[in-house]
Amino acid sequence: MSDYSELRRLAHEASETEMDWLDRGWLAAIMADDWADYVAAIEPQVVIDLIDENERLDRESQNLSSQLGACDRERRQLKAESEALRRVANELRRFAGCNDVHHDRADQHEYDEPCKVLARIDSVLGQRNKSDV
Repeated sequence: MSDYSELRRLAHEASETEMDWLDRGWLAAIMADDWADYVAAIEPQVVIDLIDENERLDRESQNLSSQLGACDRERRQLKAESEALRRVANELRRFAGCNDVHHDRADQHEYDEPCKVLARIDSVLGQRNKSDV
């Protein structure tokens, strides 16, 4: 975040003078025409408004960065929990002797409760990798 305090002070000071803001004709006499239009358009309140908007956007950016960090921490936590559930499912698969069975659908093993549970876990976690077996 940049410090605009001096620019803000100068803009406030310029806005408090009793003269009309810069005249394009006067500016054109002392600088190139292209710059005269530009400088004449930049009134002190415009500068103050731009500084305010920039500071608001800086705060919003910091807030979004903070939220992104929180989302990333939650994502890592969910990933760790998912991996833990995969490990438990693999233990159950080994215990139930279902290592070579594909669990694409829960109804493939009507009378085998552990395999039905594994099929539901696999569907929630997505198809298990061949390396999981």
